[in-house]
Amino acid sequence: MRLRHPTSAARRRSVAAVLAAALWLAGATCVDVTVPPVVMEFTAPFTDSVGNIGDVTSALPCQFRVDGQAVSCRLGIAVVSGGRAVHAAHDSLFFDNLGTATVELRPLNVQLAADTIVRRATVHSVVPRLAIAGRTTEDTLRFVGEERTLQALPLSRSGRILAGIPVLWTQVSGEGVAALVPGIQGLVRALGEGVAVFRASCDTATAERRVVVALVP
Repeated sequence: MRLRHPTSAARRRSVAAVLAAALWLAGATCVDVTVPPVVMEFTAPFTDSVGNIGDVTSALPCQFRVDGQAVSCRLGIAVVSGGRAVHAAHDSLFFDNLGTATVELRPLNVQLAADTIVRRATVHSVVPRLAIAGRTTEDTLRFVGEERTLQALPLSRSGRILAGIPVLWTQVSGEGVAALVPGIQGLVRALGEGVAVFRASCDTATAERRVVVALVP
């Protein structure tokens, strides 16, 4: 029995089919290897905020997500300016003195570069309380021209005296009774009989003091 060889036309059709199949397979193996960008989200535990001198925050949390999945991290805190007002230690902020500081916050993880994500916040350290020095609730002056120095003590929330913090005195009422002596904070001078009220202020803290002028006959 004699085998019949395909004609040249049939041979060409067969080769074309094989080439088409090869090209299709080659195209099928060309996978798009484009990787979408990784989405990292860091939620800072606070933004611009105010704290009282003497206070310490609790341990601040680190909230970090990669492509929507929570990733374990530790909060890194660095005070980049105003270090006299606050300092950071053990994931907490310590409010030390009157002033304003700039703080950098970042998530720390062994698989992350130290500066992967950085947030900045402004922190104000303020005086929470003022107390008027003296055992009585008012000062009494007995003659015109008599002077008395009013004293107000800045205090922490726990009652610790905060040294070296200036206090501003202003007059609330009784302009013809007594007046503040220019250039000397808290010094008042008797002008005439009656009652005058003066206010001490430091940051958001205020306190008032009555001055009674009771002239001696």
